[in-house]
Amino acid sequence: SATPLGLVGLQVWRGALLMSDFLFSKESLLPPQLISKEMSVLELGCGTGFVGIVAGRFWNHIVLTDFDHDVLRLANRNVILNQDHIEGSVVVRELDITKQLPWEQPSSSESDPGHECEWQWNDTDKRMFENDVKLILVADFLYDDHVTSAFVEHLPSLLSNDRIILMTTELRLNFTVAEMSVTSPAHTHFFNQLNSVFGSRKDCSPRNEMCTASCSFGRVLFDFIDVNRIAQRFVYDRVKEMQFYRLRWGTESDALVGTEQS
Repeated sequence: SATPLGLVGLQVWRGALLMSDFLFSKESLLPPQLISKEMSVLELGCGTGFVGIVAGRFWNHIVLTDFDHDVLRLANRNVILNQDHIEGSVVVRELDITKQLPWEQPSSSESDPGHECEWQWNDTDKRMFENDVKLILVADFLYDDHVTSAFVEHLPSLLSNDRIILMTTELRLNFTVAEMSVTSPAHTHFFNQLNSVFGSRKDCSPRNEMCTASCSFGRVLFDFIDVNRIAQRFVYDRVKEMQFYRLRWGTESDALVGTEQS
């Protein structure tokens, strides 16, 4: 049965384990500028904090975000319990992707004090995101159409300043009467939203040896990363439905490259 929306962050999903496997292989799969230990990293939908704790072994500043306060408390507790395994700084902050993004909100002096909480972003956090974060990790985020739509709408802001988003996900297949076939409705919605918001998908040659395929949706450059290139370190069933994506914001000329796919 489906996990209620409020509880999805209280367990470790396979996408988080695949993302954590990737972090141990990052030297061979990421460009040098993203390997620098001095870089700051943000995770969307951190859940238990597993991915962020692993990331804390490799980078100096990690920001874990989620929207549910019970989930944030769990993530923060796990960060504290695993402090001996973290070499950098890992902080927990509230971020509801269906609302205005924190770095786009008024400064702390202008915000409503009635909404203050221990997970609130301060002005230092906002400057850090805008100036220092170059990598955003998103593990198993495609579970609710409303959340997915909001994520797609926020991509221009998330991908600004040359940021890269790395996404892991699992195709959860169901037979649908609408399609009269076995599909993954959550992923169908995701790609439909990309088409709707940014423009029709245009396929192109794989951008490098890591990719099994590459395409663009307008200025959103989208790569399908070969999961088989990621060594498995954690114990879990890495099913064939696991997928790994890389998203970047391209130039206007990038949007014209490729063959349009309806």
